[in-house]
Amino acid sequence: MGLPLKLRFWRWHRNPISRYRFRLFEYEVRSLARKAKDALAIVQPEEIQRRKAIFKRYEEDLEEGRFDTPLRPLVEEMVASDISEALGHQGIWFPPVAFCIQVPPTTLIISARSKIYHAEGSINNTLLRWYLSPMERQEIEEYVEKLDQRLSALVVDAAGLSTLPPMSAPYPAQKLVKVAGHEWGHIYFWLSPLGISTSIGGNKNGTLPINEAACQVVSEEISQMIGAKYGWEEVEEEPGEDVPDFDQTMLSIRKKVDKLLEEGKIEEAEAFMEESRCRLNEVFFPPTRKLNQAYFAFFGNYELGASGDDQTPKRIRELRNKLGSLSDFLKAIRRVTSAEDFENLLQKYEID
Repeated sequence: MGLPLKLRFWRWHRNPISRYRFRLFEYEVRSLARKAKDALAIVQPEEIQRRKAIFKRYEEDLEEGRFDTPLRPLVEEMVASDISEALGHQGIWFPPVAFCIQVPPTTLIISARSKIYHAEGSINNTLLRWYLSPMERQEIEEYVEKLDQRLSALVVDAAGLSTLPPMSAPYPAQKLVKVAGHEWGHIYFWLSPLGISTSIGGNKNGTLPINEAACQVVSEEISQMIGAKYGWEEVEEEPGEDVPDFDQTMLSIRKKVDKLLEEGKIEEAEAFMEESRCRLNEVFFPPTRKLNQAYFAFFGNYELGASGDDQTPKRIRELRNKLGSLSDFLKAIRRVTSAEDFENLLQKYEID
C-alpha cells in the first residue's frame, strides 16, 4: 500500500532534488522533433562570406542579450554541417551531427569528503533545472550533505551536455564549434566499450577522464579545421600584469588539498578550500561560489589546474600524435574499458 497523497507530497516537497529535477525525456522528444523539421526546412548558404555574416549577426544578438535569437536554428544547422564536413575529411560519417543551442541544465556532482572522486550512486550527475538561484543550489547541496555526512555536493553549470540531441550554451560561433564537437565525441563513444564502461562505472574503472580527454582532442581538431575554413584566429586569454594564472593557482590548491586528505585531515582541507575560495574571488571573475571536493571531482576531469597531477590528457594527446588520423585515434581509444586497457594501449605505442 502506497503512502497517503498528503504524505507523498510532503516527502517530495522536502526533497529539493525531486523538486528541481530536469525533465530530460520531455526535452529530447521536443528537440528531436524540432531538429528533424529544421533539417528539412532550413536552407543554408554555401558562400563562406554569407555564412560569416550570419555568424556575426548571431553574435551581435548574443551581445545584446537576445539568447533566443531567430538565427539560432540556422546557426545550429550551419555549425552541424561544418562539423560533419570536417569529420568527413577524416573519414568519419557516423553518428550524424546535430545539436541544440540552449542553456544546459545544471548538474548535481557528488564526491566523498575523504577523497576527491565521483561518488557512485543514483543521485550523482543528476540533471536539475537551469537557472537555479544560489539559494536553490545551496538548498540541494545541504540536503545531500545532511543525508550522508561523508559526502560533498555541488550544483554546477555545464557548457554542453551529450543528450539526444546534445545541447550547448549560447556561445559565439567559434566556441560553439568546440562545445558541439566535444559533445559529438561523447555521442560517438556512447555505444562503444569506452562509453559503456564510463556509464556503468567510469570513476571506479578509470574511463571517465579518458573519455573526457578524448572528446577534448576531437573538439580541438574539429575547431582547427573549421577555424581554417573561416579564417578564425585562436584567441588565448592572458592574465594581466600582476594577475596570477587561474589554472596554476588552482593546481597548487588541488595539490595541497590532496595531501591533507591523504593525511586524513578532512576538516583542515575544507577550511583551506574555503580560505582559498575567498582569495580567488579577490582576484578572478566570475567568483567561485563554492570550492569543495565535489568541485575538484567535476573540474578535475578536464585539462585544468583542478585535475591535479593527472597525466591522462597529456598521454591522450601523445597517443593522438602517434596515430595517423583522427579516425584511427577514435577507433583505438573507443575499445578501452578500464585504466589497465588504457595502459596496455599506451605501451603498444611506446608512450610512458
